[in-house]
Amino acid sequence: MIAKIQQSPLIGDEAHFLMAPIERRVPLNNYQSENYKPKIAAVNILFYPKNNQTHVLFIKRTADQSVHSGQIAFPGGKKDAVDSHEKITALRELHEEVGILNHQIEVIHQLTPLYIPPSNFEVYPFVSYAQNPLYFKLQKQEVADILEIPLAYLLSDEAIDEITLNTSYAKEIKCPVFKWHDHVIWGATAMIFSEIREMILRLKIQTHL
Repeated sequence: MIAKIQQSPLIGDEAHFLMAPIERRVPLNNYQSENYKPKIAAVNILFYPKNNQTHVLFIKRTADQSVHSGQIAFPGGKKDAVDSHEKITALRELHEEVGILNHQIEVIHQLTPLYIPPSNFEVYPFVSYAQNPLYFKLQKQEVADILEIPLAYLLSDEAIDEITLNTSYAKEIKCPVFKWHDHVIWGATAMIFSEIREMILRLKIQTHL
């Protein structure tokens, strides 16, 4: 199933909208203007085998008082001047933050970029897959912990909820989230994962037609 993602068409805003906080449920490209100058970042959505199941890797960022302090995210970060492509950024950040080397994985798809207004970043998501189990070495300055979540759970209705959150830019907003034990995955990370989730769910439906 994961290998088939390579040929899957992107869904973009339609999927992002499903997990967008209420105040972002407007056309997601309304931010674009002649003054639009976002910073560029990339993230890596990593699928890998563990205990005979496909898992997805998330990180919990350290509490450093930044806009995204303490949040659940994908490994990733700002594009450096030496990075020739956003894909290079995604691979470099995966190595720096959790210790995974390029030869251990294969990048199989690039998802739809997503703009994040609070931090003025445009994020380029890449989907990677490892054939073998992985062992992670965390960069403690940026990564407080990791979440290894079974893909089957994230595809289930049980994984999705709606809660009220206080954020760095708004108070008491209703927000769809992915929940995992006492963790919630929301905002840009949830919106990005929503696209790959919808792609997989549609593939599963087509497979069973």
